[in-house]
Amino acid sequence: MYTDQMYRYAPRATCSRAVPHCGSAYLFCDLRFNPHCVSKIKLNGNCRRFEGLDACFEGKCINGYCTPDFTPKKVHITLLNRTQLPS
Repeated sequence: MYTDQMYRYAPRATCSRAVPHCGSAYLFCDLRFNPHCVSKIKLNGNCRRFEGLDACFEGKCINGYCTPDFTPKKVHITLLNRTQLPS
């Protein structure tokens, strides 16, 4: 087919207990049974059964729902020494 010449599928993302990462910000490794990559859950989505896993997109699973992650981002600040001004 025409579209077969235009598109190629990427290999399926994989993970394991030894390497529990899927290589995407949109996937997490479900380690509950046989490890496999699963799409992350949107904010306010039901994440029951996934507590303790990185299952929420830009959030954390709290009380069974994905809530925004309010952890402050690390900011690197460089302080410069002031030179003395002439009197």
